Amino acid sequence: MAFACNFSQNNHLNKNENLKFIITFSMLDVFADTVNPESEGKSFRQKYQSLPKTNDYEIIFSGLYRIAKVIRNAMVHNPNGIDFDHNKLCVKYVFKSTMYSMTLSKRVLDDFYTLIVMYVKGDLGKGEYFLALAREIYERIVSNLQGFSDDLPGLLPLPDGKLKIRSARREIIINPLFEIEDSTISFSEYKIDFPEWAGADFSIEIDGVRLLIPQEALNSENRISISSAKRDWEAINLFPVVPENL
Repeated sequence: MAFACNFSQNNHLNKNENLKFIITFSMLDVFADTVNPESEGKSFRQKYQSLPKTNDYEIIFSGLYRIAKVIRNAMVHNPNGIDFDHNKLCVKYVFKSTMYSMTLSKRVLDDFYTLIVMYVKGDLGKGEYFLALAREIYERIVSNLQGFSDDLPGLLPLPDGKLKIRSARREIIINPLFEIEDSTISFSEYKIDFPEWAGADFSIEIDGVRLLIPQEALNSENRISISSAKRDWEAINLFPVVPENL
């Protein structure tokens, strides 16, 4: 994969972006220590290697940490090898005979920051709703990360789960009409009319349980089993906020 970086200096912009990254990385690193307290005080490479990677929540977080490690080390070991401009972040430098490089567009860098804050803030919990959002954002980051190279073997880790929900815009549909037949919830009367990059969540109550079901979790006939809905989509987190009354 070919890529090009323009390392012309824009000191004012670089300082602002550097500060933003340092603050974000500090939050990420502290969170990593809470995930794996035994790694506190170790090198960033050792911390990454010791991070658990047994499920999608852990896999995505470890990928974010690995990317962030490259940017942070560039700032410390070779400041001339990192450049933030109006359109992208470029890293390209050699340290101890190892090439470190990556290019991220400004839009994807914003996704990177967003996903880190989602982990640190934690108001979406760790359930399927968070994971489906995180998979979509992380996939966008990895697929648009150009020329990635660091001191670790293998590619960036990828989650196993397939369900992804669109993160750019979501609309919550409160108490839509639905039917229950053969232990299946059907929203067949609801016509979804959103752009491809947007999505909807259906807020309903069944057996006293409030559910928030993403349209992406429905089949082609806008159906989902009651057991799956209750298992994966109970509305138990502080965000997104679901109004109690219309």
